[in-house]
Amino acid sequence: ARWAWEVRVRNGHRRAIDVVLLEQLPLSTRQDVEVTLLPGPTPPVREDDGRLRFRVALPPGQEGQVSWGYQVEYPADLSLGWME
Repeated sequence: ARWAWEVRVRNGHRRAIDVVLLEQLPLSTRQDVEVTLLPGPTPPVREDDGRLRFRVALPPGQEGQVSWGYQVEYPADLSLGWME
């Protein structure tokens, strides 16, 4: 199964700003469930605890975008309640 997101941010200030977006990649404690961050146009800094940190530099009045996604692979006979 795959999931993907696109987040847009806009700078409403008269000066340039840096925006930091934080997201959470699911973590699995099972060896037969693999969560993989998909490659995207905005590579994040990935922490060991699954946090993803995206930095976007925005000039005054401009909009930026962050896209990311992940894939979960697991045995067909396994039910993952959070995915249903």
